[in-house]
Amino acid sequence: MNTETVGHFIGGRLVADSSRTQDVFNPATGTAFKQGRRVTLTRNEQRFLCVLTHERGTTVAPERLCGVLGAESRDGFSVSALRNLVYRLRAKLGPEAVECSKDSGYRLP
Repeated sequence: MNTETVGHFIGGRLVADSSRTQDVFNPATGTAFKQGRRVTLTRNEQRFLCVLTHERGTTVAPERLCGVLGAESRDGFSVSALRNLVYRLRAKLGPEAVECSKDSGYRLP
C-alpha cells in the first residue's frame, strides 16, 4: 500500500498512515475504514473525498464539487444533493471528517 495516498483522521485531520487500525481513506482505491472496519462508500462519496484530498488545504466551492459529481449525469448534481452527500458521509466517517464553510464550500480539516 502506498502510504502517500492513505490517511487517517486524528483530531479532525487527515494524516498519512497505512495502519488499518485508524480511520483511513485511500483515494487510489476509494476504500475507507472507521475504527478498523471497512466503510462502504458510494461512488460519489469516493469522488467527493478524492477531490478534497487532491485540493488539500483549500476550500472547494460547492459549484465545483457539483460539477465533478454531476459530470457523468445528464441531470447534473444539485447543491442540496451535495449537502445530503456530506450529511451521509459524516454519519459514516464522523462529523470531523469534512469541514463546511457556509458560503465558501468544503474542505478536509
